[in-house]
Amino acid sequence: MAHATMTTSRLERGPEQSVQAAVVLALRRQIEALPTGAYLGSEAEILARLGVSSPTLRQAARLLEQQQMLSVARGKGGGYFGRRPDGGATTRAAALYLDSVGTSMAQVRAASLPLMIEASRLAAQSTDADRRASFATALSDLKSLPPDADARVVLTLDRILVGELLNLAGNPAITLLLQVIYRLGRSAERRQRAFEAHADWSAHWLQHAARFGDAILERDPDLAVLLARRGSETTAGWLGKIEGALPETRGNENRFWRAIDGQASALQTTADALRKEILANPQGAFLGREETLADRYRVSRHTLRQAAVVMQHNGLLAIKRGVAGGYVGTRPDIGHVVRSASTYLELNGATLRDLMAAAGGLFAEACRLAAGNRDQDARTALHRLGEEMASSADHLDADEPARALLKAEFHLVDAILGMAGSQPIALFVKCMYRYGSSISQPVHDHPDRVVQWRDARLALVAAILESDGEVSMIVSDRIRKLLASWLD
Repeated sequence: MAHATMTTSRLERGPEQSVQAAVVLALRRQIEALPTGAYLGSEAEILARLGVSSPTLRQAARLLEQQQMLSVARGKGGGYFGRRPDGGATTRAAALYLDSVGTSMAQVRAASLPLMIEASRLAAQSTDADRRASFATALSDLKSLPPDADARVVLTLDRILVGELLNLAGNPAITLLLQVIYRLGRSAERRQRAFEAHADWSAHWLQHAARFGDAILERDPDLAVLLARRGSETTAGWLGKIEGALPETRGNENRFWRAIDGQASALQTTADALRKEILANPQGAFLGREETLADRYRVSRHTLRQAAVVMQHNGLLAIKRGVAGGYVGTRPDIGHVVRSASTYLELNGATLRDLMAAAGGLFAEACRLAAGNRDQDARTALHRLGEEMASSADHLDADEPARALLKAEFHLVDAILGMAGSQPIALFVKCMYRYGSSISQPVHDHPDRVVQWRDARLALVAAILESDGEVSMIVSDRIRKLLASWLD
């Protein structure tokens, strides 16, 4: 009992909080207060400091490791080290998940356009002198290229310009989501093939990028948005001509593990073959024993095991041990991706306004797509959710009406995303909602706003059920502006 009292005191444990949750919170606060890579202490030191058991500490540590906030070094000189979630790892996990569920290139481009439009608007409106100077330098480098410049050079400088654009926009949520899109679409490789085959396209793109960059520097958000839209449409048209029936292709036909020079190693080839077989079968399908797969792929067991490690890391493979064991295909967990993105956004200081800017256009597009869905079961379910929300005023908890309404809204948003049928948009909006739910909402503690929020959502449901995609997008944008006015 004395030990429990000491634990509660040291961890500031809440009445309904588990000891493990209290340890996670205590370690997380220490990590956030220190620079990345800081030494938190040995296991023995942390056990003495927190007053908990080894199993409890290790369970908490595993959770923080999954969230990419902690690394544990074993052996002499080891211990616990704080870290920050890697945007690259989060991007890779999200792209692998979207690829595993069969995301098409058409869905990739549909999700990228609202994000690029908002990034262009924010960049044009930015007053950050240092970031504007960096963007201007990148634009100048791109402008200095001759019309017949090598395609690789054009795309290298173009990627640098886009990076400076996102830096100037200053929205970590948009940056993260667009990085997922670029990773999934492998657009640079496709555009390089297009530019190498059509030198006039490369020259045209240089002219477009120059005009677009000038609009940003001239602080003209309307022109920047127009040119961003045109650029996206132009690129889609070019790639459609190069690759034929592009909307029917998967998001990432190219290997995530392809060597830079295009020469795939035995490991890369085996990993790719294993990945294709996994995705060609239902989740949980038994692929075979190790010796069977090694013979099938004509590789050594050592190479197969290395490829299996890659697949396990990417959430695509489970290995069963024992007599009846073998390789089993799995799928990346959307929950893990959402949690990883949420943690990354939190530690990079994303605000509620950042989330609104990132999710606003995406959700408006989801509403438009949902309005075009004719599935009667889905429409009936949405109608039922609307009715429940309409009558919610009679049942809301008097102490926390806004939170009760927002909980109901999550079900409504999930239904709309399901009707939209876009895997990237659904994943991105869920990432925003996951993190947004941890931030104080401007609806809380304002009964009049609760009513306005509910009525606005009901208007959105009505527009979708009337199959009016344009009105659905307008109503969705009005909801975003309503929330923005409360933030102001």
